[in-house]
This record gives sequence, C-alpha cells and structure tokens, in this order.
Amino acid sequence: MQNVFAFHAVASNGSIERGTLDAESANEARDTLTGRGLLVVSLESKGPRRERREPVSAADLALGLRILANLLESGLPVTRALHAFDDLAPRSWRGALPAIRQRVREGKSLAAAMAEAPLQIPALVIAVPRITRNVDSGQVTVITDPAAIARDPSAGGLRRLP
Repeated sequence: MQNVFAFHAVASNGSIERGTLDAESANEARDTLTGRGLLVVSLESKGPRRERREPVSAADLALGLRILANLLESGLPVTRALHAFDDLAPRSWRGALPAIRQRVREGKSLAAAMAEAPLQIPALVIAVPRITRNVDSGQVTVITDPAAIARDPSAGGLRRLP
C-alpha cells in the first residue's frame, strides 16, 4: 500500500523544496528524491494514501446491494456473485468492483472489501449482511435485506431463525 511522505530537500542550486510523494517505504521515498537530484533534509511518513471514494446515490446503493444480496441468497459463492454482479451493477458501482473482487480474492470478507472500496458505502451498510446471535435468548438473526437498511435503517429486513 502506498504511503504519503512529506519532505524537505535541497536542490543542486541551493533552493529548498518541500512537498509530498507516494512511496511504499521511507527508503523508496528517499531514493526517489535522490534520483531527482535532491538532498533530503527531512522525510516524514504521513500514513497510508487514502483512496478517493466516489459518492453513490441512495437509489444506486440500494439497487446494487439488493442485486448483490439476491445473488448471494441464491447460493452463489461470493467470488461468483461478484463476477455476475459486474453485468448487473448500476453504473456508479462499476469502478469499485475490481477493487472489491481483488480484496475478496486476497481472502478478505465481503464487508472488509466493501469498506476498503473506492466507493462511499455507509458503515451501517458495510456491516450487512451479518448473522447475529442474541446472547440472552440464543435467537439467531440474519439480516437479509441490506438494500432496505440502506434506504431506511429502521426497515430492518430481519429474518429470525429458530
């Protein structure tokens, strides 16, 4: 993952240059600056590069989640459901799908892949679908309609299992 590094450096003509650059490590950042003919005075990691997240309308979010939920509820494995989702997804989802598929292939859960996707997906929606168990009663609840929750968190879309 790319990190952002802030630097202060001296150019060959004696001028001071300040800025930021993306690199995997401090050594890579230092090598890049040295390759530009700069003498690095200071180099500070500002943390990982945050991907720009594209906004998605509530209608597209709900439609995409409903389609994805239907694919998963039909019994398709997550990777196959995401592949089928390519052809069915609203246009606003399409740019994020390669990143979501890649993270799932890397072994991350669908929720984790969606959380890291370059798409603005509310945290409440990322927590769906989930299976929860009420500790007191032992009742299991499966959230089956993430699209309903995206439209209206009080809608629930809950199904109780014995």
